[in-house]
Amino acid sequence: MRVLMLSWEYPPHIVGGLGHHVQALVPELLAADPTLQIYLVTPTFDGEAAEQSYDRLVVARVPVGRPLNDTYYADIQAANQRLVDAAGEVLASYGRLDLVHAHDWLVGFAAEALHDSLHVPL
Repeated sequence: MRVLMLSWEYPPHIVGGLGHHVQALVPELLAADPTLQIYLVTPTFDGEAAEQSYDRLVVARVPVGRPLNDTYYADIQAANQRLVDAAGEVLASYGRLDLVHAHDWLVGFAAEALHDSLHVPL
């Protein structure tokens, strides 16, 4: 199974419990299914675009900057569009995906858009 995972936080970017949760969840998922491949797309607020590849995990960091707009909600929407664009690059590089896995509302716009366009479960 090939999973596109979206998370607002992933180390070293950790604001609260979400980043810690995803950091702990990923190795557990990979250990539970030796056929699983995870493509994690996450924002970076102070850095440049980067991709890190591990055994069955690819982490794509998407620069979103701060602030993007006049309101927090608009910033979240704009950042989600950048996540969608980065997910398109992941698809172009690695091929089809079987599932979109998202954490909390901060990546909800991207998750919904990808679910609709890829026609895979969310």
